[in-house]
Amino acid sequence: MRSELSTSWADVRGIDVVAFGSLARREYTLASDVDYLVLVADLPEDPAAPREILGQVKDFLKREAEVEGAATKDPGSSQLFGVTAGIYDILNQVGLEDDTNTTHTRRMEILLESVSLLDQDLHSRILNSTLQRYLALSGAPPNRPPRFLINDVLRYWRQITVDYQAKAPTGRREPKAVLRYLKLITTRKNLFASSILPLIAPHGDIEMWDAAYLRDMFSLPPLARLATVTQSAPPEVRDAVASVFRTIDLFVQRTSDAEMRKHFAEIEWDKRGEDAGYNELKQAANDLQMAFETILCEWESVRQRTRRYLLL
Repeated sequence: MRSELSTSWADVRGIDVVAFGSLARREYTLASDVDYLVLVADLPEDPAAPREILGQVKDFLKREAEVEGAATKDPGSSQLFGVTAGIYDILNQVGLEDDTNTTHTRRMEILLESVSLLDQDLHSRILNSTLQRYLALSGAPPNRPPRFLINDVLRYWRQITVDYQAKAPTGRREPKAVLRYLKLITTRKNLFASSILPLIAPHGDIEMWDAAYLRDMFSLPPLARLATVTQSAPPEVRDAVASVFRTIDLFVQRTSDAEMRKHFAEIEWDKRGEDAGYNELKQAANDLQMAFETILCEWESVRQRTRRYLLL
């Protein structure tokens, strides 16, 4: 998709197509959907360009779905993704009533797991501006963990889990209920933990949570962030990191094609415990939970900051 967009829109400025989810995490498989936004940062010379770019992306995903025998790869009808969006409100409405679930989700996804498909320079500037916004509003010295950003990442994880639970009474009757739950306790949990850890973990003799460090961290996909920030951790922490990698790798393997996902879609929620495939991934998710408890609560250099910045 990137090469097709670059060929068609080489001269356009102020617009990027940004993908999220498994594509940004480098966990994309043939069975994956594609969450994306056409982000508009400046008034384009051609007012029709954002709409035409959006149409081209939708056409590409439709063709890819047909080739792979999938029903669709488009993110659906919620209007959270798969649309054009101005970047101003996403970056500037941080907190208070104007920071809706939509703006907050989009901002967090841009920061925590996004990849450019059209204009990498613009994407880098957007990422930098997002981080600078948090640092400027906080006013805290750069030698302290960025509590304002930490709180917004915590808010996003709570939002994900609360929204999941709010859908549970009806959502558990849907075909994707089991797979949605397994995603929550594996890849989504890893996204949160691998994003919060660089904000509290030690990194060098002189710790600075300035824009340069944060930009380097959040330019990496979640697993790469986790590996980078734990390079000098004690052996038991590195063992826990290896457990996280095994869990995510297993999840990707077990959900990598349409036939495998069809299997999970056919599992009735109340009978999920009778399915060997579900039990395998649920056990792996339990291992992932224990691994992150080790990293956040038993790593001496992190334990105190977990209490100070994540609990109260």
